Amino acid sequence: MRIACSIGVFVFCFANLWGQQRVVQWTSASLQYQIRKNWSVECSGQNRWDMANQVVSQQSFSGDLEFSGIKKIDLLANYRWSRFPNDHSEINQEKWAQAHRFGLGAEWKIFKTLIKNSADQLNYRILLQSESALFKRDKNILRQRLILKPNIRSEKWNPFVAAEFFYRFNANQYWIDDQLMVQGAAREWRWSGGISYKINERNKLQLSASYRNFQNQKTDHWVANLDYSFKINPKRKVKLAKS
Repeated sequence: MRIACSIGVFVFCFANLWGQQRVVQWTSASLQYQIRKNWSVECSGQNRWDMANQVVSQQSFSGDLEFSGIKKIDLLANYRWSRFPNDHSEINQEKWAQAHRFGLGAEWKIFKTLIKNSADQLNYRILLQSESALFKRDKNILRQRLILKPNIRSEKWNPFVAAEFFYRFNANQYWIDDQLMVQGAAREWRWSGGISYKINERNKLQLSASYRNFQNQKTDHWVANLDYSFKINPKRKVKLAKS
């Protein structure tokens, strides 16, 4: 009943935003596995649906690797293959364009470092990513995220809020008629909040909302997220950073 109510409130909020600003719905499913004591891996697939235009804006498959052998710091590596509608189909006669993205980074458990016997509630993550796609310039991105996970003393429900900044090194910026234009890529703030529900030791659902704030206001939009994850070996701790 609680899950149904949460989904209902979530859908209602975004229904009100429908006519005000562009909304994109991201749905993902992931499979998590603890390889060894300090090594974890996650494979996932994601579909992005543009609700205003009623089209698929992107589909992707990714793999994430985490090493937690350093005290209070996790090392991260990830790869993502994605496809999206091809804006240059007249050139190669292909409906979809493809992109490959590689990333390396780390996540620091701030509270666990600064406060003795503290829970894992405040983390800082930094990622350096490089993406290449046909007919587009390569993107080199530095991502920094701060995430807070308040302790509400519940074994099932876990809320969170996060702020993430994307710095794209190769964005071209110029002014046209007093309006800032960004070519190739844009810097971005992503504000997020949501809650996850632990169905059992293996299965978890997460509902969240994000606001993507670009320098060019024409591309700002809301994101409604629905994520499902499955742990193959739940008795071992698996905690991977989403890309």
